Amino acid sequence: LLNDKSIDAFAANSARLLFWLLFGIIILHIIHINLIYLDYNYFNRFVLESQDFYLKMLDNLNMKERLTNLRIESGLTQQQLAEKLGTTNKNIWAYENGVSPPIEILIAYADFFGVTTDYILCLTDEFSISTQGEVNKPQKITKDELQLLYDYRNLNTKYKKIVIDTIKTLKNNA
Repeated sequence: LLNDKSIDAFAANSARLLFWLLFGIIILHIIHINLIYLDYNYFNRFVLESQDFYLKMLDNLNMKERLTNLRIESGLTQQQLAEKLGTTNKNIWAYENGVSPPIEILIAYADFFGVTTDYILCLTDEFSISTQGEVNKPQKITKDELQLLYDYRNLNTKYKKIVIDTIKTLKNNA
């Protein structure tokens, strides 16, 4: 029944079978490790994206508080502020309730209240930064100052330079 030739063939087939079986187990193990790694990376990415979402939501909460506080501290109603910024009171209400304003309105807020957009966006707690790099709290702008600003903006470039040079000269002589 069993001769040397059949035993050798059986041993060779068994060795091949064992080799392919071990090879398959190794491949499955590698695939399993990669799947665990991919799941881990996917989970981490999901967690990080969720954290970013919640951080943005928290920043948005702070931003809406800052927008509301700036308006209230200046004694304006939503309607009055809307007129000054060239938008509607419904939009002002939306911004103060978490809707992110478009960049033009964000800049208008910053210009009107004398703060930086970084302050409104909660990137800093400093109100504004002077040209010397000193941090200043915003001061209320008087009607005369607003009129000067309006008049200045309506000047051509040549006259704006004359105004700036005159102010520098007055500051140096003071």
